[in-house]
Amino acid sequence: LQSLVSAEADMPAALSSRDVAGVRRAKEIIDSRWAEPLTLHTLATMVGLNRTKLTVGFRLAFGVPVNAYWREKRLTAARDMLRAQDLAVSTVALRVGYAELSSFTRAFTARFGFSPKSLRSRAGQAEVELERGTHGPT
Repeated sequence: LQSLVSAEADMPAALSSRDVAGVRRAKEIIDSRWAEPLTLHTLATMVGLNRTKLTVGFRLAFGVPVNAYWREKRLTAARDMLRAQDLAVSTVALRVGYAELSSFTRAFTARFGFSPKSLRSRAGQAEVELERGTHGPT
């Protein structure tokens, strides 16, 4: 995620101070409420901007589209949950804000290059190998 968001440095001059405050607040909301089923329109309303101002301003300020930032937060959290917790993939999908398992699986696979189910399988296999002492080269 850090690769998506560079240091905030100076906000672009194309944004008013009110717009900058709204864009920063939108990022804070995403950072703290990433799993909630908020729409872009709702987020824009919450920070006092219209959708266009939010999407353009977010990209200018942080160098990434707001939806891509939001999706990265959700998918990274999902990956971490699948690695660390014994939860069904469908449960993880719901916890990170995906109502449809197929949408979650597509997004996860596109982002990480493997399915959430295969991550679970690989994590389980790694645990078995560690318990047997056969993990990795010797």
